[in-house]
Amino acid sequence: MKKLLLILSLVLATFSFSCASPQLAKTQKELFPKKLPVVILYSAEWCWWCVKAEEYLTENSIEYVKRDIEDVKQFKELQRIAKKLNYKRSLYVVPLFVIDTEIIPGFNPEAVEEALMRAKWKIANQRI
Repeated sequence: MKKLLLILSLVLATFSFSCASPQLAKTQKELFPKKLPVVILYSAEWCWWCVKAEEYLTENSIEYVKRDIEDVKQFKELQRIAKKLNYKRSLYVVPLFVIDTEIIPGFNPEAVEEALMRAKWKIANQRI
């Protein structure tokens, strides 16, 4: 797994360096017009870790949508997502991140970054 992440990091670094010129950056936007994945953050008002998760997303300029896990409608939406993704673990965890086809329970910045990297990789390779 570590080797795969290292290889992905090197490929992404090479890709970003090769797109440094404005002309290449424009071409990259034309090739990959889809926006990067938006994170859905399920949280609760009373949760200290949820505040930390929100701060982390904001500080790292990660676009996210906040949902209240205690809201019945929003929790049912999460249940539908989990069913679609065949997620079998507990949904009664806050904070809880949904990134592309992954659900990440708890505040784990490394797991969030890895999921974002996989989602970006998937988006980049859809057009190639």
